[in-house]
Parts: sequence; C-alpha cells; structure tokens
Amino acid sequence: MQKELQLLGLTETEAEVYEALVNHGPCKAGVLINKLNLHRTLVYRALDSLVANGHVTKIVRNGVWHFQISDPENFLISMNRQETVLGELTKLIAERQHRASSQIVVYEGLASYKNYWLRSLERLPDGTVDYIAGGEIEVWTKLMGKRKEEYLRRVRQKKMSWKSLYLDPLSAHELALLKEARVQTECRVWEPADPKFFGNFNVLGDTVILQTPGEKMPRVIEMRDEALVRMFQSLFDLMWEKAKPVDLT
Repeated sequence: MQKELQLLGLTETEAEVYEALVNHGPCKAGVLINKLNLHRTLVYRALDSLVANGHVTKIVRNGVWHFQISDPENFLISMNRQETVLGELTKLIAERQHRASSQIVVYEGLASYKNYWLRSLERLPDGTVDYIAGGEIEVWTKLMGKRKEEYLRRVRQKKMSWKSLYLDPLSAHELALLKEARVQTECRVWEPADPKFFGNFNVLGDTVILQTPGEKMPRVIEMRDEALVRMFQSLFDLMWEKAKPVDLT
C-alpha cells in the first residue's frame, strides 16, 4: 500500500503512518509511535501534514487527541485539483514556448502523442490549412482512439481544412475515414511510392510536424522555424503539383 500512497503524493513517512492508521483504526499518536520504527517527531510531523491535507482527521477523546483516516475519496479530490493545476501550468509553459522564434520539441509515447494533436490546435487562427504528406490516417485513427472525435470537433470549430498528400493509393476504408471526418479536404496521391513510405510530415501554420506513428512508441517532432517551414512547404507544393487528385465524393 505504501508505494501506491507515495504515487498519490504522500511522503515515505506519511505513507507509513497512514497505512498504520488504516490497519489499526483510530488511535492516539503514542500508539503509532510504539508501533512504527520512527522517531516521535517524524510521526507527529507526518500526522500534521496528513491532517492539513485532509487525509487524516483528529478528534479529542477524554482530553487526548486521537487520529483516524478521513474519507479516502479525498485522494481523488486532491488528484483532480492537481490535474487542474497541471493543465493550467502545461498551457502556460506551452504559451511561453511558442513565443520562441525557433525551437524543436519531441513528444514521445502514446499519451504525449494524443495530447500534442489536441494542443497543437489551440494557437491556430480560424481557417488554417493543414498540409499533410504521408497520409497514415488509419494508424493515426487507431492511436488517437476516443480522442479522435474531440480533435475533429475542434478542427471543424476552427473551420480548418486539409490538403492531404498520400504516398500510397487509398483503401476503401481510408476513403471512408476521410469522409467521416467531415473536414473540408483536398486529397491527392503520389504514385508510385517506392519504397513504401512510413510516417508523415505536416506544415501547420508556423510549424513543421514530423511524426513516426509506431504503435509501441509514437513520436512527434515539432519544429518551429521559419526557414524549415518555407522548405517543407515548397517540398509539399512541388509534390502536390505532381500528384493525382482523388475524388472524395
């Protein structure tokens, strides 16, 4: 239990004291001091901290303080509060990052991958065009899971559009996914694509996005650099002109 309690934010000593209260029930501090191999000062400090954070309650019985655990739901309330604070802090850090004239940031792992795509929309003006080369829509859909609909909803709210350049012919399933997205889309296919191309690059506003959507460790590399944006946009435009239009109707 102590390891789990520490993951919830308790110190090692607080976790030990809390577990002792769970196992023993309401008791005086002296009982805990005798039960645990801890100095009395450490026990009292841990109890004070647990009380202050709402995890333990103290009551007077016959003129003596007794301690007992509070409703365990307080851990959930505390975590929700921390999640809110973390969300605000993440936004603040991202906003300050975006002020930099040039930067490269790597987002690795499934959770970071999903969160990146949602956050990437926040600073974009309405009507932004997302230039997409590579077209791994099936893999992207699988990786995003339930958060795919949230992303698409935000894209539609911002009246964004896609220019999608595929390096392999589209399957019937891929065509269906594009239609289901209900995002204004122009689509072309570069043929033939040999050897097979894996991954995507996007030109999105002032950013170039490289992604390797491996299912075990998806990775996004965000590059905000004017010269790189111009270079990748020129590459996209050159390939777009050579590619064949796809009828999405």
